[in-house]
Amino acid sequence: MLLLEIVTACSVTLVICFGVFFLFWQKRKLAELEADLTRLRTQGIDISKDTLLNAQSPAQKQG
Repeated sequence: MLLLEIVTACSVTLVICFGVFFLFWQKRKLAELEADLTRLRTQGIDISKDTLLNAQSPAQKQG
């Protein structure tokens, strides 16, 4: 029974750690996207973040 409680506690800890990691990973990717958009705007290309996030890939258009 103690082993089951230890395994459960470790599993919960791993899930929480993964959730925190994924949250920061997502924020980092969003910051990179915003930096790329800023760089494109300085080059004269006007594009919004919503346009990129809602755009369909070629595979989605075919399917």
